[in-house]
Amino acid sequence: MVQNRLGSISQSLGSSVGEANLNTDSDLTDSNGVMRDINVDNTKTPWLKIDNVFYESRGSTWAMLLLMQSMKDDFKEVLEESKATVVMDQIIEELEATQETVWSPMILNGNGFGLIANHSLIMANYVSRAQAGTVDLINILEKR
Repeated sequence: MVQNRLGSISQSLGSSVGEANLNTDSDLTDSNGVMRDINVDNTKTPWLKIDNVFYESRGSTWAMLLLMQSMKDDFKEVLEESKATVVMDQIIEELEATQETVWSPMILNGNGFGLIANHSLIMANYVSRAQAGTVDLINILEKR
C-alpha cells in the first residue's frame, strides 16, 4: 500500500512540470497508410494548484515517515534477521528529506537549469527513491 501511495505522490508531483504524453497506439496510420496526427496530452498542474499538490504530498510523506519509523521499531527482529535494516533506514532517510524546511516564500516550479528552484521535482525525487526502497524491502522480505 505504501509503495502504491508513494508512486501516486511521485506522479502528482511530476505532473506539475507538464510532460508531453504521446499516443502510443500501435497503428498510427489510417487505412490509406498515411500517418495520422499524433495526439499529445500535455498534462500539467495549474499554476495556482502547485502548492496544494506540494503540501498534500508533504503531509502524506510525513504520515508515511511516522509509519515506517514505527514499523522499524515493531519489526526490528524481522528486519535484522532478513538484513533489511539498511533498506528501511534508506526509506526513512528519503522520507525525512521530504520534510526539510522550505526557505522560499512560495512553492516554485522553475524549468530546466534556470535560476528558479523546482520544489515539486525535488520532492518527487525523494519520493521516487523512497518508493524504490519499498520495492527492495518487499523483495528482501518475500525471499525470507
